[in-house]
Amino acid sequence: MKKIFSYVLTGVFSFLVLTLPACKDDNETPQLKVSATTFTLEAMDITQTFTIQSNVGWVIHSSEKWCTIAPEYGSGTQQITITLDGENSDLRNARSATLTIQSGQADTQTIEIEQKALSTPTSDNEIIITTPGHPDDRTGFKIWYYFSFEKGEIVGTGEANTPADDEAWYEDLSWDIAFTRVHVRSNSGTSGIGNGGAIEIGANQEDKEKVFNELIEVPTEGYQTDEYGTGLMFTMPPALTKEYSYSPVLNAYCTLNLASMGAVTTPKIFAVRTAAGKYAKIYLKDNMDGVITMQYAYQPDGTPNLATTE
Repeated sequence: MKKIFSYVLTGVFSFLVLTLPACKDDNETPQLKVSATTFTLEAMDITQTFTIQSNVGWVIHSSEKWCTIAPEYGSGTQQITITLDGENSDLRNARSATLTIQSGQADTQTIEIEQKALSTPTSDNEIIITTPGHPDDRTGFKIWYYFSFEKGEIVGTGEANTPADDEAWYEDLSWDIAFTRVHVRSNSGTSGIGNGGAIEIGANQEDKEKVFNELIEVPTEGYQTDEYGTGLMFTMPPALTKEYSYSPVLNAYCTLNLASMGAVTTPKIFAVRTAAGKYAKIYLKDNMDGVITMQYAYQPDGTPNLATTE
């Protein structure tokens, strides 16, 4: 009932703004300006602000339900807060919205909003994976982000502390590896019914770029599958450690600094076997507060030769 009343009230105010004259000096020219006309936001961004400069009444309309504004109407100069609802989308794809600011006396203004996807290719074989977590837990331990080498993108998300989600993804062969802010799992062993697993390559070699580039053929045996272990799942008080399924091999690229709650990255190269038993090589380069840079090459024909890949 409250929501219906809000819609009715907004509609009434919109009608008044667009049809009635403004309360201003008759000699004053109606003005309606915005501080920005475009915003390009990262996948983990939740809010953005802008300013309306005006001497008339105005009302704002959003083209998308996931993009809300406060306040939605008013008069004069005010700061406006845009809120992006991450709960209604796993952000596998980029999304966009248009804000329209109208007044019955001044020219209509528009603002275009673009939000990037969780996985964003930066080149043919490099991708940025963003693990924002929930708005109330920016450390990103609550959500697993499931990645497919075949599709080259995040294919879904699951609650890290929800057995039903873990069980559903355990039975799912659409994903190959998954990330939280500092944890990694593969579709194998205790994490999934797939044929996945991982092996570290060139552990004692310093030039990781060289190791990755010269890795033409990956092993076909010796892949370690996932197992249960204990790790930090939440940092908002109270902190919580919990047993979870993970890849002990892939997990070694990143640890957590408990003092700063920041990720500490040790760049590493891995050979990865996918859920379907195919092969890939990955270079986990960096983890900047849950924004993971991964270079990879995937062989769709099922052979371990990565000389010609996708």
